[in-house]
Amino acid sequence: VEPRMTSVSEISPMQDLVGTEVSRKEDIQALLNNQCDHIDGSIQDSDKKSGRSYQLIRIQEETRKGECISEHHRYQELIHGVPIYAADIVLSTKGCIASSSDGKMTVKTISGYTFLGVDVKGGYVATYNEEDAKIAIVDLFQTEMKRVVPVEFGNITLEVRPTTEGDFLVYTLETISASRIVDISVNANNLSQIVARCDRSE
Repeated sequence: VEPRMTSVSEISPMQDLVGTEVSRKEDIQALLNNQCDHIDGSIQDSDKKSGRSYQLIRIQEETRKGECISEHHRYQELIHGVPIYAADIVLSTKGCIASSSDGKMTVKTISGYTFLGVDVKGGYVATYNEEDAKIAIVDLFQTEMKRVVPVEFGNITLEVRPTTEGDFLVYTLETISASRIVDISVNANNLSQIVARCDRSE
């Protein structure tokens, strides 16, 4: 479990949704987004908005004897439109709209993780673009290896990375160089700062 990660089972406003009936799948996302400003506790008593929201990733149906009995909705948490690293939830329902007699289903469980008090000091709009981030990583590898090395890039994601030393807007890049696969998160507002690094070759 990452530092500062909090289970949504510990957040009352989110668990208050359990037992709610919905008649459209879109209603679930609306309910979650309405609760977002309550995640950080005291923010619910002010006019300030958290900027949090949820984006649907996928819906998986659970069937029995060919009939849908439950749906599992996975959502990515965003802040000011940017995904928060490792913050996602799964909301499961009792029943499915298509197969229920009254066209409704009930929220059964909500599980997953979030981060409390997320605050990126440099803002949520990147100062540098993806190409700038690639150049910075190539320079980093060449400095480390003391020679020119080819670097290939896979997925590149702009995301918010909460840490114990602060919260950062980062580009997370999948890199392949010298037979090593390394995921590197570089500060999107300060390319000289590596926020996280994971060598998947080890």
